Amino acid sequence: MESISYLTYLGVVVLLGLACSVISKKIAVPNILLLIFTGIFLNKFWDIINGGVFFFQKLGFIKSYTPYLSGPLIFFPPLFIAILALLALVMIVFESTSKFKYKDLDDFSLSALKLTIVFFAVNFAILSILTNLLFGLENIFLAGLFAALMSGTASDVVMSMIKETKNEVIKLLEIESIFNTPLIVIIPFLILELISNIGFLSSSIIISKLIEQLIPFLQQFITGIGAGVVIGLAAVKILREQHSHVLSPLALISAALLTYILAENLGGNGVLAVTAMGFIFGNMALKDKGHIQEFSKIFSIFLELVVFILIGLLIDVPMTFSFLSKSFVLFLIFLLIRLIAVEVALLKNNYTFKEKLFMSLVVPKGIATAVVAVSLIGNQLSGMETILDLTLIFIVYSIVLASGVLKFSKFFINLKLVDDRDTVRKSVFKKSK
Repeated sequence: MESISYLTYLGVVVLLGLACSVISKKIAVPNILLLIFTGIFLNKFWDIINGGVFFFQKLGFIKSYTPYLSGPLIFFPPLFIAILALLALVMIVFESTSKFKYKDLDDFSLSALKLTIVFFAVNFAILSILTNLLFGLENIFLAGLFAALMSGTASDVVMSMIKETKNEVIKLLEIESIFNTPLIVIIPFLILELISNIGFLSSSIIISKLIEQLIPFLQQFITGIGAGVVIGLAAVKILREQHSHVLSPLALISAALLTYILAENLGGNGVLAVTAMGFIFGNMALKDKGHIQEFSKIFSIFLELVVFILIGLLIDVPMTFSFLSKSFVLFLIFLLIRLIAVEVALLKNNYTFKEKLFMSLVVPKGIATAVVAVSLIGNQLSGMETILDLTLIFIVYSIVLASGVLKFSKFFINLKLVDDRDTVRKSVFKKSK
């Protein structure tokens, strides 16, 4: 039965993910890196086996061999992948936005927000153009989608390597990653929606066609946010009046999924709806709120293990000199763009050049980037395959670089044993003076 086969594949993926988590802690390597390489290994499994056998055949150890299997070792149907990606998307958006606390907004948070906005704007403007030039994409808006996706950071991916220490620079990166996660999830899907409404877009598109879609575009915002606010308030009210230590976490996950579904069926943007709901939940007082959020976090970790293996399994990056060299050059340009954005955004802050360089190099991509990439698999737009290849290779580049920089973090920043956030804030406040 096919259902048993797919269930077996999923069980294998989860077990491999757990093994990667254990190994990563022992060898001090980011978990995501091992998960992606595991997915790539599963993708190339039969190619590796056939290559090894042919090698021994040439040495004379094997007389004859005819390969009869090729392709990935594990296969999932497109519908399963789409559902899993959607579920992961809803959970990661909800979890990230529920961390926003308007009462925590201070000078420190505003600096992180400013860095998020400046980096996104500069990166979107420059990286999209250069991506289009280097890889000859027919649709410049797809290059913009890639640039928007690369504007996100996930400091938690590598910060566990120095988790016993705190620093104002590290705290700034952590808060920035919270701010930019909803942004990099929402913008790519808005671009895709814009493409689907207008049709095939090229660099010579007529501006009037964009103006025609302005009202439907704004309607998605209004409907999406409205649906999120309504269900968010209703969910909080129900959780307050009918609180259950066991059922409340499940009710919250159901509410997040319902929010996305309702918004999409009403013609709104589901991601924006979940964003609004997450913000409302994060800023409302609830009994056992920590327990409810912990359950959703555990569920998100499970999805993270599966998604990162899937992204390595499903995206077949071309291992050619042309692609690797161009992608590496583009990544170096991306780092330069990041440095420019850090310099501009933190111009009035008293950070040293080494600290700014540290913030420019430690920009790993995380679960939000991977979820969006998996969600885009199967999209038939011309040039989408190149965008997915670049996304995967950028995830690998960024995590490897960030891990290497953290090995020499003492050269860039002054690490101290600081656990109290108020102490960190005071330190940052002095720097902003």
